[in-house]
Amino acid sequence: MSDHTMSFLANGNGESHTTNGHSHLVVNGVSMTNGKSSSPPTSSNFALPLRRNKGQAGDDEEEGLNFKAPDHHKDLLAAMLSLQREHQFCDATLRVGERELPVHRAVLAAASPVLFELFSRAGDLHHTGAMYKLKHISFQTFKYILDYMYTGRLHVTAEEVGDVYKTARALRVEQVARACSTFLASRLTPANCLGVRKCACEDEEFRGLVDDFIQRNIDKIINNKHFYGLPDLKVEIIGAEEALERGGSERQLFNLVLEWARTNVDESKPKVELLTEEVNVLYLNTENHLQDCKEVNDSTISEDDMVSDYKKHSRRRSVRKQSPDSGEHSQIMNGGKALPFHKFSISPERSPADNEWSVIAISKQGESSYVGLAVLFGKTMTISLHLRHHATPTIPQAGVKLAAQVLDRGDQAVTLKPLETMATSRCAFGACLWNDSIVVFGGYDRGQCLVSVEAYSIKDDRWSQLPSMKNPRARFGAAAIGDRLYAIGGSDGTQDLDSVHCLDFSANKWKAIASLNVPRSSVGAAELNGQLYCVGGSEGQRRLASCEMYDLNKGTWTFFASLNIARYQAAVSTFTGGLVAVGGTDSWNCLSSVEIYNLGTNTWTIVSPLNSARRGAGIAVFGDKLWVIGGSDGVSSLRTTEFYDEDSETWTYGPQLNVPRANVSAVSLQGSLYAIGGFSGKKFLNTMEVLCEDKHQWCGFLPLKKQNGQAGAEAVKDDRKDVKCQQNGDISGTES
Repeated sequence: MSDHTMSFLANGNGESHTTNGHSHLVVNGVSMTNGKSSSPPTSSNFALPLRRNKGQAGDDEEEGLNFKAPDHHKDLLAAMLSLQREHQFCDATLRVGERELPVHRAVLAAASPVLFELFSRAGDLHHTGAMYKLKHISFQTFKYILDYMYTGRLHVTAEEVGDVYKTARALRVEQVARACSTFLASRLTPANCLGVRKCACEDEEFRGLVDDFIQRNIDKIINNKHFYGLPDLKVEIIGAEEALERGGSERQLFNLVLEWARTNVDESKPKVELLTEEVNVLYLNTENHLQDCKEVNDSTISEDDMVSDYKKHSRRRSVRKQSPDSGEHSQIMNGGKALPFHKFSISPERSPADNEWSVIAISKQGESSYVGLAVLFGKTMTISLHLRHHATPTIPQAGVKLAAQVLDRGDQAVTLKPLETMATSRCAFGACLWNDSIVVFGGYDRGQCLVSVEAYSIKDDRWSQLPSMKNPRARFGAAAIGDRLYAIGGSDGTQDLDSVHCLDFSANKWKAIASLNVPRSSVGAAELNGQLYCVGGSEGQRRLASCEMYDLNKGTWTFFASLNIARYQAAVSTFTGGLVAVGGTDSWNCLSSVEIYNLGTNTWTIVSPLNSARRGAGIAVFGDKLWVIGGSDGVSSLRTTEFYDEDSETWTYGPQLNVPRANVSAVSLQGSLYAIGGFSGKKFLNTMEVLCEDKHQWCGFLPLKKQNGQAGAEAVKDDRKDVKCQQNGDISGTES
């Protein structure tokens, strides 16, 4: 058998014999006596009666002819297949997708109990030419199974075995399903096991094999790109470590999280994704149940700074109760009139697998941090769980301003102080670093182009206003060189721009410089070797492949090598001594392609594509990797992130954002990666998320500054004291 295909031959050997004077034919274990079967036909066996021979043992008559054709069943099936392919003596037509297949109902009914039921209940067993429509099934998948029904042979490409397995299970063609599950179970890898698990959810034995593999290989699976593409339920639990000390297990805690989640989801229309929109802070009470801290009135934890901040800054989640669908399903009769064909769906709107709630595997990631793989209402998800000791409130001395407490998420230390929000929500804006601050400028807010400029100080966790731009501008390229920020091209809401303005911090004002050769909106820009580079974009309905470079000494724009693929809304950055243009759109499709510019050869080269096509993504170099964050797939805003490894030339999914962000900006500063603003698909955002050096997960809290290899919060000052928080959460005041 080839590594790339699965082949299977059903055992069809039969034998004839005589018992008590009656003739029998036994085929695959089914005995027929005088034309009556001792067991009903199934998907793998059937029987035909034989005429009784004269002169058998015990008779006085002369013994007659007793003959058995060794290949009769093979020849018969081969002849039936030939008749089917020639459309001869077929008594029904199956419509699968847009294709029609003439078939012999007897063959299909003998092989599939589900099709036997379909043909029987249609009420026209004696009518030839009936048409049946199979819904929710692909033609090629069914064709594999149809060929098996006629031949007993199955030959499927490895990529299609999963689909054939699901269809065979639905049709109850058990031997095919068993052959497929055996094939899939023997070829499990950390890369494919999550996809196989989705197939195996209704087969207890098969599911057990896959779950066992996942548990044994969970640490490898966590580092796979398919794992990072899953929805992530983030949970902080107060009081859980005490339960573990009393003999509880991590799996019990995860099961409690599932129990809590189930009570917060409407089972008639489950939307578990709503629980992933923010971090859920839960309290393990004395009755061993989890409660959302927003609903807990216990004074001992209400005084906890973390719970107080959670109640204050997190909005209440509510999964609205919705009534079940009242629509009627298609039946054989509709409005009293017969349909032109019989509709039959092998995929019910809700299968038993859709009701599965289970914890598959758990991996410990830090002293108090765990990652689990679970199924919630049939949907595979990850659960990021952090355990937190209940802290006794500390009463500060008079005049001492308490710094935010420290939360240890595995190796990622963050404070419990939410990141300060921008004064203005914005997307499709510029973001640059200047003097250890993040400067954002322009963009859109509810369709209005902006002129405002804000700077964020990480040290003070504060946004402050800077001089506004000369004109409203969005979808422009942004870059910084020295003490100057540049806004290149873009749109003012009515027309594409060729103008370029810069903010000179030494003069604290904006001024115009030389214009582009071509107006460009949705353009990318970056600084390389002290020069400005402008990449792609659009002019009206025309997408651009051309690129321009600004020579600061000459004060002029000149063209350089064009992109291989014209694109706009691409993410552009410097990387490994050159430029990179990632994703974007060609007007019709979101792009996954990536191009890297070599300054020495003045050429763009296409490299490994993204895992997910996206436009309007944020981009930044973080550590030694190139990160692409959020964006849009052309239909919805994205939470997914990816990073590029130059050595392996591969893209890998990173942790998901807490909020979908399209037309988002990203910057890397002081060991942290920031995702700023954007559009969630529902509203324009003024919030930020941060990913620290450990790269475990994004959060909306202030990161800690690394000091002498230890995590410590930046000092929070008032007139009398500097107050610092260490990683263990202790608070101390020191005199100035």
